[in-house]
Amino acid sequence: AADALDLRQLRKTTRGADFIFNGLSPVYTEWARSALPMARNVMKVCQETRATHLFPGNVYNYGHTIPSLCTEDTPFAASTLKGRIRVEMEKLFAQMAEKYKVKTLVLRAGDFYGGSGRGSWFDLVLTDKISKNQYVYPGPDNVIHSWAYLPDLARTFVVLAEQSEHLSSFEQFLFPGHSLTGGEFQALIENACDTSSSPLNFPWKLIRMGRFLVPMWREIFEVAYLWERPHRLDGKRLSELLGETPFTPPEVAVREVLTELKHL
Repeated sequence: AADALDLRQLRKTTRGADFIFNGLSPVYTEWARSALPMARNVMKVCQETRATHLFPGNVYNYGHTIPSLCTEDTPFAASTLKGRIRVEMEKLFAQMAEKYKVKTLVLRAGDFYGGSGRGSWFDLVLTDKISKNQYVYPGPDNVIHSWAYLPDLARTFVVLAEQSEHLSSFEQFLFPGHSLTGGEFQALIENACDTSSSPLNFPWKLIRMGRFLVPMWREIFEVAYLWERPHRLDGKRLSELLGETPFTPPEVAVREVLTELKHL
């Protein structure tokens, strides 16, 4: 492990690497201070090692006008600070690719869930009260939301990296993942737990009122629109390159995550 803000540490950790997976994601309140400096340091070590840079993009770049179906041609229209930072990061990657042939492969995905980590909407919100048979969802239950099951995303990065020699210096692909409404997600969780649950609303009113006093609430409120806007990611280009992409059925993924979280 290394502090990505410390270029010396980062150089030592990545020495001899052929691929550098950039999963760096400071807490929301640190994005303005840390995200771009971290990205610049990663680009420096990629340039020095000639490593291919693998970057998990997100949908913040599309802003409040995010369409119902996103493709690689969907223009960026970032309308939040985090979105603008992400756009600037990807501009940096593209510039480094053009100027120094530092290869970056962006795989854009929806909200993460699954794997051994914690801190996603799934474990912190949706299933936080599931032991009490309560299901908390941050938006209307009939709006499609894009999710990325992390084990599938990780496997996709592996097979994408295997094709890197055939790709140009800067490429972006969309990871389709699981496109589900809140109601569909609730049904999957209930089926896995073999129970019924009472839907509860996420406390957006409290978050909105308190965001001026609590910095993290401000950052959370900034992405509230994503729960109101139906959106999914078109994986056609990715499938054309890779053929069959890693895909775990959502009912299997949800059961595995609930087991990992000790809810089953």
